[in-house]
Amino acid sequence: MDQNAIARWVSAHPSVATWLRERVDLPILTGWFPYGRWSATPAGVNDEMIVGSGIGVRLGADELIHDLNQALIAVRAKVSTSRKAIRIAGLSGVGKTRFVQALFEDDVGENSLPATQAIYCDAGQATDPPPLQMLEVLLQRGESAFVVVDNCPPDLHGDLAKKLAASTAAVKLITIEYDLRDDRLNETEVIRMEAEGEEIVGKLIHRRYPKMRRGDAQRIASMSDGNARLALALAGAVQETSSLSTLADVELFDRLF
Repeated sequence: MDQNAIARWVSAHPSVATWLRERVDLPILTGWFPYGRWSATPAGVNDEMIVGSGIGVRLGADELIHDLNQALIAVRAKVSTSRKAIRIAGLSGVGKTRFVQALFEDDVGENSLPATQAIYCDAGQATDPPPLQMLEVLLQRGESAFVVVDNCPPDLHGDLAKKLAASTAAVKLITIEYDLRDDRLNETEVIRMEAEGEEIVGKLIHRRYPKMRRGDAQRIASMSDGNARLALALAGAVQETSSLSTLADVELFDRLF
């Protein structure tokens, strides 16, 4: 392959183009990233997907899927085959961003989505171009791409979903947000994530804080009720005291907030 063939191939894969521009010190797309650690896992910390009980996933009006591997397979199939925008909804801290990241990981479940075609932004941060303009460009060019927009407010999702519905290009759209209005758009497939137990959160605390006492870790997992963000915040607060055993629940939350 000569440089022209390589350039054409790179241009056909927005995720690869974003990665390459950063590697060769060219101006990069502000706020847009290729497949990577989209969730808030600190650098140097194990980011392997924790599979276990504790998260339920519901596709539309279907029954809740309790097995995370099966949920990933089902959502991957939905993303691959649907012409509609995919909306991942759920309370803050249930692992929505990490779940979407796992859709592109071939070591979890089956039929992973192509990571080289993924491009991600957080709508809560500055992006250039903005998500709607990025989607328009990809649709006009007929690119095969998976556009992931995190912290995507309802109005922006609505605009993106309508733009996608008006095109026949091979672009897939996944948006993530806790808020979901009752006036659901016809152009959207809604997928809900719900916290159901303590297993995944307990494993996460043990991974991030391996020296924490087992009893303290179990109490945090129980108090957080499956919410990973709250559990990690509590675990961080515990580092300021020797043990949770002497603190009442109210004292723990006072320490946290």
